Amino acid sequence: MSGPFRAARLFWLGILLVTFTLSGCGYRFPGTSGGVELAPELHGATIAITGEGAAEDPLLAKRLGQLLASRLGMPLAGREATPSAARLQIELAKPERSLLSESGSGRTGQYRVVLVAQPVLVKDGKEARGHYPQVRGSASHYQLGAGATNRATSLKAEEEALNQLADSLISILGGGL
Repeated sequence: MSGPFRAARLFWLGILLVTFTLSGCGYRFPGTSGGVELAPELHGATIAITGEGAAEDPLLAKRLGQLLASRLGMPLAGREATPSAARLQIELAKPERSLLSESGSGRTGQYRVVLVAQPVLVKDGKEARGHYPQVRGSASHYQLGAGATNRATSLKAEEEALNQLADSLISILGGGL
């Protein structure tokens, strides 16, 4: 009795230990919202990233979709989607990149990246515009006149703006409006 019973007991104890360790260190299992309570109209909805910004920079749109899907516990459109389910469409505008200031010598400049998105709920083929406000995320960065680090600082600023945008979207979609 002790041989097989003990092995099975140790196996399930190991599974529980791994599960609690993963959830304790912040891992979120697929389908969980990570503590965000979704608005009732979003239950069963999928996420789709569309708009000019998504067409211009598909990698940025993919990263935003993955961030929202993992934090909200909602599937991306195309995966596990049912035809009658609602779709949360995030219309991403083209990223705005602008020069804020430039040094007297023209060698360094401070730039700003601004990302703007408009969430739209599409249910039964009808768009519910005006339901959610437009959301922005921005970050500033410095660039030297020439150098390999410029692209890295630009990408870091874009990532920071993307995280701000995702955090703002999560706060309004989670009923924090």
